[in-house]
Amino acid sequence: MITYTQQDYLNTLTKAGLVINSNLYGHDSDAIQGLTYNSKEATAGTLFVCKGAAFHPQYLADAVFSGATLYVSEQKYELDTKVPYILVSDIRKAMPYLGKLFFNDPSKELNLIGVGGTKGKSTTAYYVKAIVDDYLASIGKKESAVISSIDVYDGVTKVESHITTPENIELLQHFRNAVDSDIDFLEMEVSSQALKYNRVDQITFDAAIFLNISEDHISPIEHPDFEDYFSSKLKMFAQTKHALINTNSDYFERVAESAKDAENVITFGTKPGSDILGYDIKKIDHEIHFRVSCDRFDEDFALTMPGLFNVENALAAIAAAYVFNIPVKFM
Repeated sequence: MITYTQQDYLNTLTKAGLVINSNLYGHDSDAIQGLTYNSKEATAGTLFVCKGAAFHPQYLADAVFSGATLYVSEQKYELDTKVPYILVSDIRKAMPYLGKLFFNDPSKELNLIGVGGTKGKSTTAYYVKAIVDDYLASIGKKESAVISSIDVYDGVTKVESHITTPENIELLQHFRNAVDSDIDFLEMEVSSQALKYNRVDQITFDAAIFLNISEDHISPIEHPDFEDYFSSKLKMFAQTKHALINTNSDYFERVAESAKDAENVITFGTKPGSDILGYDIKKIDHEIHFRVSCDRFDEDFALTMPGLFNVENALAAIAAAYVFNIPVKFM
């Protein structure tokens, strides 16, 4: 990767309109070699991010002791030595700019598929992955990466997941690992919290799937009300090339209006007029059989997972395959 200097990071945040004060103490040309908000991960040349309601100044002191040479924060901290700093108005908005620069904007080198909605994100992400992986295997390429609430695979690490959408720095590290591993596709779940708290800012999805919306995650900790939750979900459309939206979703008209922020909109569902239309749905033994019609094909499909909602999830995956021109035989 290309490395950037302290001045480069200051310039980036200044251009974004986030800097309120700074002092590099003459270290403008020093290269940044690491980026973290975890003091235990700080090494020589690290840019340390002071974030979180539970942040304690000792974390910064520990990071500096371990070699951190620049910190970005919403406030200045008194340290034993003069440590270059950049003060910003909003640390969460700043982090995506830092990550994008440090990791050399890896999302632009991936076919990135985001999956949003109240229910079915994990199922749909793995439906998409199954299709994409079969296609990639047929052309001699590596399986796709995935970031979900179940697990994370990026070509370097494969671990059980503990959060739906990681913080921006971890997220971009996974993207960079995938790119460096010669992986072409990455599927990921995109939570309302990630959208609300800027974890996916500065990222452009090649395709963003919106499955459905219903009242969930309403609490003082997550979203104070349904409007906050819904509007957070809809933010995904402003950062995608192709918006894939479910015609069966509640509040479809509002979803469709927000989807106009994307470069292109493709609908899927069982309602007449859907671009990717599921119909003739029937249960045969333990399987659900249905047909899918679009301007490229009209084919039979079958699912071993029960439930009409899984037909909608499958249609979302088929819509994603449609966007990437994956042949129907892999769907």
